[in-house]
Amino acid sequence: MPRKAILATILILASACLAAQGAVEPAVAASDRAAIAEERVRIAIANIEYPVTPGDIYQLSYNQSAGVVLTRELVVSGDYSVDLGFFGKIDAAGLTFFELKRRVESLVVESYTRSLPSLTLTSTGAFHIAVRGEVLRGEYPTAWGLTRLSEVAEAARGPNASVRIVEVTGRDGETRRYDLLRASRLGIADQDPLVKPGETIAFRRVMRLVTLSGEVWQPGSYELAPEEGLRELIDIFGGGLTDRAELSRVRIDHGSEGGTRSDYVALPEAYASSLSLQYGDAVTVSSRDKHRPVVWFEGAVVQPAAPEPGGAQEGARAEGGAVNREAAGRRISCPVTAGEMLSDALVSIRDSIAPNADLASAVLLRQGRAAPIPVNLQALLSGAEQASDLPLEANDRVFIPLLISTVSVTGAVNNAGVYAYQPGMLAWYYIGLAAGIDPSRNDNGKYQVIDPRGKRRKAADPIQPGDQVYVPSNSQEYRLMTRAPIWTGITGTFIGVVSLVVALFF
Repeated sequence: MPRKAILATILILASACLAAQGAVEPAVAASDRAAIAEERVRIAIANIEYPVTPGDIYQLSYNQSAGVVLTRELVVSGDYSVDLGFFGKIDAAGLTFFELKRRVESLVVESYTRSLPSLTLTSTGAFHIAVRGEVLRGEYPTAWGLTRLSEVAEAARGPNASVRIVEVTGRDGETRRYDLLRASRLGIADQDPLVKPGETIAFRRVMRLVTLSGEVWQPGSYELAPEEGLRELIDIFGGGLTDRAELSRVRIDHGSEGGTRSDYVALPEAYASSLSLQYGDAVTVSSRDKHRPVVWFEGAVVQPAAPEPGGAQEGARAEGGAVNREAAGRRISCPVTAGEMLSDALVSIRDSIAPNADLASAVLLRQGRAAPIPVNLQALLSGAEQASDLPLEANDRVFIPLLISTVSVTGAVNNAGVYAYQPGMLAWYYIGLAAGIDPSRNDNGKYQVIDPRGKRRKAADPIQPGDQVYVPSNSQEYRLMTRAPIWTGITGTFIGVVSLVVALFF
């Protein structure tokens, strides 16, 4: 017997310990449920439309004639009856909390004149809703007095369930149909009613699901009713067109067993046509920005980095696929608006300009104009030369050359060639790198400096990258030396002719 008692005690203690360990998570869940219950009570009391719901618990307090305060707990039964005890029963079906409150308090006042009755909601009821048809799984979602049909649909309907025809069968056997899409898009409250105990919700399979994208305020996938078409899709469910919508090129992609076919229609003419949208069709309203004219930046440009959505460089793109950002010789398209200035377009592609670009030597090439237009992009970027800004035209080409970091020395020097540029140096520095002037070809030390555009630079100016230092040949001795072979040939020819004549006639 003692052993049995000890064993029983051990089992009881072990069970208690296990129960205590397993009760941690339920305690947290119970705390959450309590918080939700308190929040529902506050919402119900604040909502004048809260309906009396089976399972609701009310507290009735009133003063008796002797001044004693009595408190009674009232519970709404499944048939909506409320037992008031001494004051009888009330059928609360169809009543809101505030209507029930007035009725109960009036009954108490009739029995006790100065009773000061008060009916307070202390707990809201909950119930299960039956769902069937296109649902995720066969279960009964939990609802309470302020749960709407759309909430049950969000939790229970399957991916192929229709929201245009949702059938609700009440306890009286009557079936009503609701359109949750119109409720959400048009704010029609009676299409999203409160659910009630004993109702059954049935979901049908979606019939026509069409995708809407592009320049509309509310893009997405929408189910169309049999009588609805393009107008309802765009103007009602899509929220209408934005200001950037291209009305003349609305694209409709039709899917079929043979592949996809695209049609283009114009608005609003297409609204009145017999165009029919089918399941899986995709309607795209393009933007006028995609059809804007473009200008091209060529030469010392690189592929732009991935732009931020809506950023300044969005829309610029490089041709030729992915390239190294240090590589140049690409062309970048930049959409422009009518009358847009070169400075604005330049800012939009600023991050695509190569580090070794010669911005001061750029030119603009325009169709119908033979001569290029010099443009100093460096001054435009800094804002120092806004007077030279000009409006762009479609298909203008802005060529930005590479900044050459060498200087060439040619002509009457001892070692003509190309030498590394050194900032601030004059022409004599580079002539010295070329081993100096050859005195046999140049006896006066004169030279010319020509910039990359073929213009002469002042001799006193510092040499710039890409310049050419040219030393002309002007020595008299050199000219005679170079001409001697020519005179020698002419003299020899003359003597040979004279000799032939003498031999023939004498």
